[in-house]
Amino acid sequence: MKNKKASALMLTVLFLAVISLARPARTDTVETPTCYKSDYGCLLVEVEAPATAWPGDTINVTVRAGASAKIHIDFINVNFSCLRGNLEKVPLLSTTTTLENVDLDTGSLNETRYKLEIPDDALPGLIYGMVWYDWYIEGTHHAHMQIFPKAFPATFIENEAYIELKEDYNILESSYATLESNYTDLQGEYHELESKIAGENNATNLMYLFLITTGIFVVTSILLMIRRPKSTSW
Repeated sequence: MKNKKASALMLTVLFLAVISLARPARTDTVETPTCYKSDYGCLLVEVEAPATAWPGDTINVTVRAGASAKIHIDFINVNFSCLRGNLEKVPLLSTTTTLENVDLDTGSLNETRYKLEIPDDALPGLIYGMVWYDWYIEGTHHAHMQIFPKAFPATFIENEAYIELKEDYNILESSYATLESNYTDLQGEYHELESKIAGENNATNLMYLFLITTGIFVVTSILLMIRRPKSTSW
């Protein structure tokens, strides 16, 4: 039983020693959901960005503008920013103008792509986007419509230290569950062995009691035979 416990502990130590090798590698598959969408005044504006990224990564951002009527766009501006190690706000685009003085026909779609370079010392957390634009529908006496600067969450910058710590915790939790299962099995074997030994002890005691009782019976029988009075004839 002691050997089994020692083996379980050795396996656990060996398991923990390869934690760094057990961590999964980063995947190149990047989900790019829509992080901003507005459909107003015959103008659809959408912004797509990766859901997550890492410090030092370069990510792709797409800005789309679609028209459900003939419109004139004075401008569409977007910007993105994050925080770096000293809590400094860092703009991630050198220019904010996506479209300027552009006519879009009914059903047309304009798409602009950007590459954002995340600083190596970027703090974990959200990259925030900002969008604002001005346009009008043709044939409506140039009645301008505006979307004032509006912030939206874009991409979450992962914390590598936190991810590694979480993976270590999950491995330790799995190891603990294995140890707990081994302990339960060993405890069951111990109780089974204890019950077996107790049963063997009881059988031995009964055998000794039987032998003693038999011995007493034999001795008593002999004594009775010796002491039995002799028969007398009348």
